Amino acid sequence: MKNRIRSIMYMLVAIMIIMNISGCNMPIEYQSFQIGLGAGNYVVGKDIPAGAYEIKVTSGSGEFRVNNSNKTCEKMSNEETEDIVNSLSSIIFEKDTTFKIDGNVTLKFDTLTADIQTYEMRKHLDVSPIDLNSGEYIIGVDIPEGTYKIIATGSYGTVELSNGELYKTMNSEDDGSSIKEYRNAKLSKDTKFIISDTSVQLVQVSE
Repeated sequence: MKNRIRSIMYMLVAIMIIMNISGCNMPIEYQSFQIGLGAGNYVVGKDIPAGAYEIKVTSGSGEFRVNNSNKTCEKMSNEETEDIVNSLSSIIFEKDTTFKIDGNVTLKFDTLTADIQTYEMRKHLDVSPIDLNSGEYIIGVDIPEGTYKIIATGSYGTVELSNGELYKTMNSEDDGSSIKEYRNAKLSKDTKFIISDTSVQLVQVSE
């Protein structure tokens, strides 16, 4: 009996190897996955696994945008109205899809079909954080080019990029309107990074 089971196992392994060699796709093993995300830019496969998601507001209000062929864009808040929703169902994210969260809203992403096999989680780079006060800084001169998490360390103020890709009010304290951090901001060479009336810390993350 044991030999028979062993033979069956070897046969299954052989079939899997043949299918992989011939380019056949094996069934994906799905897993459950949950995460809360706030303001920032995100890539499926790096910040969340591919999958079909339920998205719910846990706090605040803002906008959720998916940069796909349908250009999904929803205003979201706990207080649902005709134009504002507090949840989205069956949002299918394929690998490499990008999406953006604006405002001070926090969204909970929940799925039972996470494709963990293609998920390579974005990581903090092994470099020291950069602390900056109010002022103008040139990317590539004062700050290395790259992707950063921006964390407010001072009172109410603004941060912006001269190329127009970022303008945010930030505050290290909860004030109901500004944000404490912004994830995955792309700081491109020769762009000015402008901080007004506050201070921030930059934490560099993988692309």
